[in-house]
Amino acid sequence: MSGDTDLVVEMRDVSRVFRDGWRREVTAVAGLTLRLRRGEIYGLLGPNGAGKSTALHCLLGLLKPTRGSIAMFGRAVESGSPGFRYVGYMPEDWTAYDFLTVSEMLSYFAELYGLATDGRAEIISRALERTGLSAQADRRLARLSKGMRQRAALAQAILTEPALLVLDEPTKELDPLGRRDVRVLLEDFAQRGAAILMSSHLLSEIESICDRVGVMHHGALVAEGELATILASHDCRIIRFAVPPGAALPTGAVKESDTVAQWRAASSSETHARLAYLRTIGADIISVASENIRLEDYFIEVLSKP
Repeated sequence: MSGDTDLVVEMRDVSRVFRDGWRREVTAVAGLTLRLRRGEIYGLLGPNGAGKSTALHCLLGLLKPTRGSIAMFGRAVESGSPGFRYVGYMPEDWTAYDFLTVSEMLSYFAELYGLATDGRAEIISRALERTGLSAQADRRLARLSKGMRQRAALAQAILTEPALLVLDEPTKELDPLGRRDVRVLLEDFAQRGAAILMSSHLLSEIESICDRVGVMHHGALVAEGELATILASHDCRIIRFAVPPGAALPTGAVKESDTVAQWRAASSSETHARLAYLRTIGADIISVASENIRLEDYFIEVLSKP
């Protein structure tokens, strides 16, 4: 295993193979190598069925990899590994005991975590406050809205002030205010040195909070990098031009008004080609501006590659 003291998670060439009803092998995760360091927020992306949840389950010891190795805090991950006491996990479809109140549920999890009885009430109170659930403490889980249940799931995940947070779709049921609250909470954890691995289909959320991203497709990690670098290196250019009277609008160009349109170019060569074409039809160039692509554009670009 690596000697990097800041390394919290190290997955090396991890694969997980299942068998379907016909006993045929189905590869859910294929040769995944992923590293996560202290203070880092990593976004794991991919379409449905890409293998994200399976990869998280392997990391957490819920599934045993068919091949490869996984280390957490410098030690090999095995069922019952002591490293799990430093991990907070929020599954995608979190269910709890609906007949319990939020406080009772957190008390139950505190007991499972082995937290000392002394100070337990304070720990629960802090988790409720940080997830915006203080006013819901005595409500039964069955009576909570989907968004409030999502907050309750996060509250149990942060109960022990974990050094590693593994979150599967943490904001999918939350409104914009709730998503903002989660971002603030996760940024606070990261600033205090926790490592955060989150999977989400809400790419705008990943874009707003993550330091690095990885894209999974068909079980494999097909792209990975620093988010800021990815977006800056995949910029596009927007050409604004005056539409010549009687001229047809170029394919892909969009009108801003009756006389002005814009045309996007994905590279320098494409920009030059489009500028040359516009000159041939007598268009006046108003401006050429660079614009970083959104994470959604990058995601679609990666998945579109053969």
